[in-house]
Amino acid sequence: MNILFPKPDSGFGAKCILRSTILACAFLILFGLFFIKIEEIKAYGECSQYGIMAMYDILTNSCKCMSGYVFGKDLFGQTTCVSGDIACHDKYGIYSRYNSLNSSCECSYGYMFDEDFMGRMKCVSGDSVCVDEYGFGAEYDNLSGKCKCRYGYIFGKDISGNTKCISNNKYCEDKYGYNSTYNSLSGSCECLSGYALDKDSLGRIQCVSQDSICQSTYGLNSKYNSLTDKCECKSGYEMTLKNSSGLECVLCFSKYGLHSSYNYLSKKCECDSGYTLNDDNQCVKKQNNVYFILEEIDTDNKKAIIKSEYDFRYYLISYGVGCYASSIRRYLNNRIVVNLGTDFNVDMWDKIVLQNDNEFCDITRVERAYSDTTLKPKENTNIYQNFIPPTSPPAKTESQNNPVSTPITQIVNQQSSPSPKPLNLKPVDKENKPIIAISSVAELIQASGTSEVTLNKAADAKEQKTEPIVKKQKLSLFASVSNFFTKISKWVIGIFKK
Repeated sequence: MNILFPKPDSGFGAKCILRSTILACAFLILFGLFFIKIEEIKAYGECSQYGIMAMYDILTNSCKCMSGYVFGKDLFGQTTCVSGDIACHDKYGIYSRYNSLNSSCECSYGYMFDEDFMGRMKCVSGDSVCVDEYGFGAEYDNLSGKCKCRYGYIFGKDISGNTKCISNNKYCEDKYGYNSTYNSLSGSCECLSGYALDKDSLGRIQCVSQDSICQSTYGLNSKYNSLTDKCECKSGYEMTLKNSSGLECVLCFSKYGLHSSYNYLSKKCECDSGYTLNDDNQCVKKQNNVYFILEEIDTDNKKAIIKSEYDFRYYLISYGVGCYASSIRRYLNNRIVVNLGTDFNVDMWDKIVLQNDNEFCDITRVERAYSDTTLKPKENTNIYQNFIPPTSPPAKTESQNNPVSTPITQIVNQQSSPSPKPLNLKPVDKENKPIIAISSVAELIQASGTSEVTLNKAADAKEQKTEPIVKKQKLSLFASVSNFFTKISKWVIGIFKK
């Protein structure tokens, strides 16, 4: 009997093959793990000679110490795995430790490698090493592993020229002098208040006094003002230009002359009262310019009558060249300026200023005048002006019939001899008009209704009035001449002073 078996499916075969492969791989893995375990146990047994902290390293195929341990010597001198710290202590002292990351010894915090007093390399205090090398101002920096200077100290040179940690202030003093200090905020040296960097007498850059800097620039009479941070002159002195260049502090009288003084409120030199600066920058007496009214003008004779608006006095003056006739005429009954110099008197050589024409001329002569003084010619008010007394024709004599000359004395006697006929006086005025005929002083007195005594008194009064005027004119002339010589002497003294 034939037994029929189903045909094998191709997919079924593939699955069987896959299962067989997976089982084989698992077996191999388990076998490998078992083998490795046996080998490890075998290796551990071989490394036990180095102590319980030894192990076998498959990669290097050798024994090694576990983490934190290194090969060392035990009490019997046998090689064994001992603690890394102990090994480092034995080699570098108790301030060393073992670093498992780099498998080496290192110094503990605050210590560094250096030779001890016996010359052995040990972990010693970093501060002590830094102090030995850079002085008491040095300390050890654990972050950088180097020496550094403590706060308030900086690397510098000592007296011997060796690099040491010296005081910041000492460093600045060594560099810029005793008037310097160290600024910890900016990390740099700076000068104390009242001092600045400049060259000293030896040419070194040092912190020198601001006063000495000012004095080297502006002279010994200058000083430093800490409030304004600027140089200024001492009291009694003022900045002025040097003869060559630059500025300097000088006394007031050296700058503006003897008639100047120092104003302590404004801190400036000023001219004394009554003085002003001239074009040469010197204090001289003020020139007083006063307005005058030009009352009358005679351009032909260069004379004028002026009235002061200062004291309301009248003056009859003569003036020199410089004021043209066409110009000065325009000022008639208007203001002109008279430069009276340093006083308020009208004198010779005072100047007339035609302010609108930029013309001026000197006063060459001056007289005191009055409100009734005039430059116009005086009119002749005599009642006998142009009066010729008529005479009767003389009677012919024998001498006249004969051609013989008559002596002059005889003619005079004939004219002065009284005539028997009354005088027929017919006086005329300026316009040749007839006026009342007066034949004698008695008739004049009778016509005017004035007594003879009154007329005599009027004549005497007129003489008395005329006499003071003449005296005043003489005094004015004398004062003008005196003032002229005074000005000449001042001019000569001024030349000698220069």
